[in-house]
Amino acid sequence: PPPPPPPPPASEAVAAAPTPTAARFVDIGANLLDSMFAGSYRGKQAHEADLDAVLARAAACGVQHAIVTAGTLEESRLALELVRRQRAGGCPVRLHSTVGVHPTRCLDFLPEAERAEIEAAMAAAATAAQAVRLRR
Repeated sequence: PPPPPPPPPASEAVAAAPTPTAARFVDIGANLLDSMFAGSYRGKQAHEADLDAVLARAAACGVQHAIVTAGTLEESRLALELVRRQRAGGCPVRLHSTVGVHPTRCLDFLPEAERAEIEAAMAAAATAAQAVRLRR
């Protein structure tokens, strides 16, 4: 048998997607800063950026709001810029952003010397079975 036809472009897929009338969703953990939305997987370019198509599909399925997650100060800056850019571009999903630091990355805010001192103390305590060391 002949091979199946290629899938339609994202814009056609969104147009053909059923539009729920009653379903309304909020995505509370949208990792939209991930490089996969720029088409990059494990450091290799696999396809063109598709964030706009992903957001259009989300809207077609009833997602009205999404909270872009950030775990560091730099990611917070990037998330805010993404939200501003998408809002200015007429994004079909109302984007919001977290701003702050994930607990697993809180040492990033310390000056290098203080961080090294705390990490050494944590290592010593872990060796003595007094604490659990956080890995970055």
